[in-house]
Formats: sequence, structure tokens, C-alpha cells
Amino acid sequence: MNLRGARPSYSLAGKMKGLSWYAGKVDADGKLETAGTGAQLLANLTSEGAFTGSGMDFGAAPPWRTMTGNYSLEWWQGAPRLRFTGLSFQGDEDTYTGRGATQDDGRLVILLSNGARELRMTGTLANLRLEELPR
Repeated sequence: MNLRGARPSYSLAGKMKGLSWYAGKVDADGKLETAGTGAQLLANLTSEGAFTGSGMDFGAAPPWRTMTGNYSLEWWQGAPRLRFTGLSFQGDEDTYTGRGATQDDGRLVILLSNGARELRMTGTLANLRLEELPR
């Protein structure tokens, strides 16, 4: 926390371990920064970091053994905007890679491919749906 400037600024680095999510566990580390007071705190909010997970079940059979990726978050026009890059979802036989982002309507869209098949996940972080895209 820096209170010496014309407006206060805040920076937080942290790690999270063992968050239960979609029947699996997620570990993450990241940094959050913002500045100002009141509504400015959200308007200036940014965050970035990396995560790993295991045992995720988004409706794929079998569940993903591991997933890794990077995220960035910013507040834009009064709403959070989340981006995922460097995504890697590994199952028993296949590895899917891809990226995702929050759309203008607030939905999260993640596109994954293993070279032969493409998958799309849509919804919110709390309610993602997985579907295979037609060829």
C-alpha cells in the first residue's frame, strides 16, 4: 500500500492452494493492483498470474487430469474482463491447448483444440458448459 502520492495505490501478491472447483483442485499465484478511492478502486483494478489444476470435470469423459494456464483481469466499462492464455488441458490420451476471454455480454468463451477436435467452453466461471465443435 502506498499512501504518499496524490491517490493511494495498492499491490497484492499472493498464492492460493487447493481451491475446490469442478470436482478438482486449483492452485494459483498472481498479483493484483489498483489505485484510487471508492469507485476508482474497481475501475483501476488489474490482476495477472498463473494457475494449475487437477481432476477437473467439465463434462468431458474422463475428467481432465491436469490443466495449466495464465490469466489477466481488468475492469472495463464497469465489468470485469478476464483473459486466459497458454491454456493446456491434459486428459488420459489427449492434450488440448487454447485461450479464452470474457465477451461483451459477460460470458466467458474458451476455445481448445488437440489438432483433430475442437472444444468450446462457455458460461461463467461458476457454470461452464463444454461442447465439441462440428468439423
